[in-house]
Amino acid sequence: MAENVMANNTDGASVSASDPNWKPVKKPEEYVTKAEDFKMKGNECYKNKDYKAAIGKYHRGLLYLKGLESNKEIQLLQQNMGFQEKPGSLQEPLSEELKEHVKNVQVDLYNNLAACLLQIPDPNYEKILHYCNCVLTNKADNVKALYRRGLVLYHLKSYEDSKQSLMKAKHLCKGSVDPNIKKYLQLCDSAISKRQEKERARYQGMFDKFAEEKQDK
Repeated sequence: MAENVMANNTDGASVSASDPNWKPVKKPEEYVTKAEDFKMKGNECYKNKDYKAAIGKYHRGLLYLKGLESNKEIQLLQQNMGFQEKPGSLQEPLSEELKEHVKNVQVDLYNNLAACLLQIPDPNYEKILHYCNCVLTNKADNVKALYRRGLVLYHLKSYEDSKQSLMKAKHLCKGSVDPNIKKYLQLCDSAISKRQEKERARYQGMFDKFAEEKQDK
């Protein structure tokens, strides 16, 4: 497998055309198919509320997609070591259609990981935020990622940023707006209002104290 070539080389071992550990690089389509298979298996685990197993499947899917990037490095290594003429050893450049397909599968996997982590006790909001941002880097108008990003930012007490993300999700909704988006928008408005009231009270207290000290002089 291509992964074995990468592992051996990162460990500093030499590779030759006659090395039994060396195998031709897989076709890109095979990596994408594997990633989709793990996505479907993860979806089944999610439906059965086995979120831990689902997370493992989605991570495996992402590893296969990352293998496409790794193969670029492997290809250069093979060329430098004189493997150019070995049949099936070099990976063809990805077509634009396949690049778009890879991006869509990657978006689904990151979105699904975020959904899983939100279902488990004591969610790691920082990690969920990272997954949402990975989605939005590729698909800035992904409503699910925008909503989850808003939800996470609310729990991280970044209320203004949360509201901004939720508002964008709301505007992108086709038809009726998801009730959860409305719910967290209201929670953000309430939290922002309470924070502003506390700030006003604090500044008023500071002003009153200053006025009293001035009168005593």
